[in-house]
Amino acid sequence: MKKLTLKRIALWQEWTFGALIDDLRPFAVTLELPWKGNATDISCIPAGTYDTKRVFSQKFQTEVFALLNVEGRDNIEIHVGNTTKDTQGCILIGMNYTWDAPGISNSRIAFENFMRAYGDSFELEVING
Repeated sequence: MKKLTLKRIALWQEWTFGALIDDLRPFAVTLELPWKGNATDISCIPAGTYDTKRVFSQKFQTEVFALLNVEGRDNIEIHVGNTTKDTQGCILIGMNYTWDAPGISNSRIAFENFMRAYGDSFELEVING
């Protein structure tokens, strides 16, 4: 099974920036909520290793990757979004960071590339950098 790494590189009080890495090469940037004890809807998920599965998201009406067996959480997905207002604990994917309104840009392009690149499943290791 393919393995990707999400390395969290900037953990702030209101957001978390990361890099999605494939075989030591950065693939995309990520945006998550800050760490708030794994609380539903307001926190990023714990660091760890997760299996993923391509699923149809009722909320977004498209396929996304869902993280499986996230302790104390469900419906954790990797999906399109540009600011923390676009997530309730999921991982957002983009091409670049933005600082004027802390977030990420070109999310839809990054997401489409991501969905084409990774088949039906992969293992995701989330580490705090």
